[in-house]
Amino acid sequence: SAGGAEATVHVARAVTSLSRAEPNRDALRDAGALPRMAELLLHDEEAVQQAAVQCVANLGVEASDAKAFLAAGWHLSLISLLSASSAEVQGAAAAVLGNLSSVPEFRDALLSDGALQPILQLL
Repeated sequence: SAGGAEATVHVARAVTSLSRAEPNRDALRDAGALPRMAELLLHDEEAVQQAAVQCVANLGVEASDAKAFLAAGWHLSLISLLSASSAEVQGAAAAVLGNLSSVPEFRDALLSDGALQPILQLL
């Protein structure tokens, strides 16, 4: 529903706002915010995706998160967000992809799923 989508935008932005402060990040991660926000990368509303990618970037992803991102297809949303209209969103998507790219299987998936062109266009 449109109202539900609007509420999701507000909640996603609120969590993203909380994630900007270093002391909140561990609490958010412990509360399970990373997979919940990563799931929102697949949301239909672009505003939700944009808030989600900034939150995921703020929370920080590690090599150990790469398998979950691939299994859920979240990396595909990150690739499409490299072409977002906002430079801040592009940067957040690139940061998350960069952190996960230390994992060989993740790098392989990025190449096979077409990430190279959008990444090069950011240069």
